[in-house]
Amino acid sequence: MGRVLSSLEERVKGGRRSFEEETEPVAEQQEKLAKDHDRLKKKEAHVKVFVFHFLSTVSILVRITFQLGCCLVQLLMETAYIQPPVDQLGDGLLDIRPAFVNY
Repeated sequence: MGRVLSSLEERVKGGRRSFEEETEPVAEQQEKLAKDHDRLKKKEAHVKVFVFHFLSTVSILVRITFQLGCCLVQLLMETAYIQPPVDQLGDGLLDIRPAFVNY
């Protein structure tokens, strides 16, 4: 805010300036803006690359989690067995059968 006020005060005190005097600061400002624009474009490119890598990493983690879950369910289905309660055992053969049956 201070820069704006000081600039306005200079214009009021100095009176009218010629067109050539005004073009030099504008050229400097445009050069500064061009540099800032280039710097921001580079940052934008870096952010895009970071986001792309982050999203691809997330998708890889989701796939790994899904595959691990599938393996665990398959292992559970292969190894889970049902046994009769202890009070029904008796002296006969044990009736152990798979908990999951695929038809």
